[in-house]
Amino acid sequence: MTASRSIPLIRAAAIAPMRRWLAEQAQDAGPLLARAGLDWVPEDNPLVPIPLRAGIRFLVEIARVAGPDAPMRIARERGVFEIGPIGSLALAAPTVRAALHTIARNMPRHCTHEFFTVEDCPQGVRIGDGWAINIGDAEARHHVQQYVAALVEGICHVSGASGDSLARVIMIPHPTFALGHLRPWLGDRVIPGAARPLMVEIPDAVADRPMPAGEGRDPGQDWLPIRAGATLSDSIGTLVESMLAQTPPSIERVASAASLSPRTLRRRLADEGTTLSEIVDRTRARLAIARLASDRPPLLGALAQELGYAHQSALTRAAKRWGVQIASSKHNMEGG
Repeated sequence: MTASRSIPLIRAAAIAPMRRWLAEQAQDAGPLLARAGLDWVPEDNPLVPIPLRAGIRFLVEIARVAGPDAPMRIARERGVFEIGPIGSLALAAPTVRAALHTIARNMPRHCTHEFFTVEDCPQGVRIGDGWAINIGDAEARHHVQQYVAALVEGICHVSGASGDSLARVIMIPHPTFALGHLRPWLGDRVIPGAARPLMVEIPDAVADRPMPAGEGRDPGQDWLPIRAGATLSDSIGTLVESMLAQTPPSIERVASAASLSPRTLRRRLADEGTTLSEIVDRTRARLAIARLASDRPPLLGALAQELGYAHQSALTRAAKRWGVQIASSKHNMEGG
């Protein structure tokens, strides 16, 4: 595990089961999302990249309110159906084993810094889940490992496997509650592990069960790996693209996503020869050029909103600065 120059990102679909579960509990997700720095994330776009550590903070906040087994309750039954294309693609696999291998192959399209591994072991399949970065303290790691284990068990249940489909689960204990809160779900099959990665073992009888037809689908080539880039400014550009239509990408929000102070973020960007304002401007220019060159270019008013401008005139002025021609047709002026 190493320090990361870029901001770790994950698809917004990762928190979709959490939002759904809170709604079912008549719990307002707003304050918890705000404490995690995710109150800007739209519910209707599961592909939006969001800060990984903020997603983890959201899960931890939920568990502190709802109980230490909340991640298990959230993800165990329906989570795999809600985590976006990676879940859909897994559900389209022929067997449980193939579904798990599908997740491993496609993880870079879902998260930039997560490693999901699948290997054969003497009695079945061993799944490992770890991270290229430090995702937090023991409490955070426990809840994340619990969430991932619940999603794995959910895949087994889709195949019709029984409730005890996981042969063994090795995870970091909760610093206060240890593993007692998971006994009702996993019994003695969950044991403490000092190592950071989660480990889950599934017997061959479960791993080779067929997945039911029609539960998932291939999202196609449009579902690409998240653009993390090799530098801090690269990953900020990806995050800014997610934020533009929802909230101003302020230095405070971006610094929080990067686990840096605003001052340190400014210094790191200066070392890369840029600023947040320049990244925002470049991102807007790239998006505007691509959208206007598409087969169905948007109305300028809609494009201005998508790029985070309060008024269409601001987009027009920016386009002149970028050297982008904007047609002044009646179609493009509508809605402005």
